[in-house]
Amino acid sequence: MNQGTIWSANSPLSWAKVRAMALALTLALAWLGLGQAPYALAFEFQEGDILFEGLETSQSLALVLATGSEYTHCGVVYKGQDGFYVYEAVAVTSLTPLKEFINRSKIPVIVTRLKDRTALTPEVLAQMKEKGREIQGKPYDFQFLWSDDHIYCSELVYKIYQRGAGLELVPLKRFQDYNLSHPVVQALIEKRFPNFPREELAVAPADLLKSPYLVKVATIKPKKAKKTKKS
Repeated sequence: MNQGTIWSANSPLSWAKVRAMALALTLALAWLGLGQAPYALAFEFQEGDILFEGLETSQSLALVLATGSEYTHCGVVYKGQDGFYVYEAVAVTSLTPLKEFINRSKIPVIVTRLKDRTALTPEVLAQMKEKGREIQGKPYDFQFLWSDDHIYCSELVYKIYQRGAGLELVPLKRFQDYNLSHPVVQALIEKRFPNFPREELAVAPADLLKSPYLVKVATIKPKKAKKTKKS
């Protein structure tokens, strides 16, 4: 068969192979985190997936400077009766529809998953949800303290996996382990702490993103709302 026959428009079998190869490449790129995976094309979300995003908030710049990462927020994927949700710590710990979580990010969302998916049995997932319910409705922790009175995003993810699955995703750090030297970070510290506890235990989204137990399965580009034209 010559080259003209291979690429002929009258050869549907060949074009089917080409389309299959293109789809395979898309899937491979999404798996490696090199492509922007559509919601349902390259993979399917699974309960326990951990999503990382970048938000524009009053503390975002300080977090970026302190941790060295533009990923400043994270949450855990749960499946409800009407679709997927992300359990997260925002104003309070609560469930947010998956697409709403993704589309508010200012940067592509990273989807990670346990390398050993067999660890998340139905029983373990149920236990993770139960441990999550115990701190549902807790207010956001603007001081990032390691207690259950208030909860911040990466603390929530860490504790759900630790208490529900018996897995410590990363070693905990202390405040002093982060880069606290920038004036923006110093200003936030002075605003929120009368006495800054440098030895306080902590975990940042950037830390979880480097967990040896997780693998990146996709990056997803947020879909921004279209601006309506004024008449």
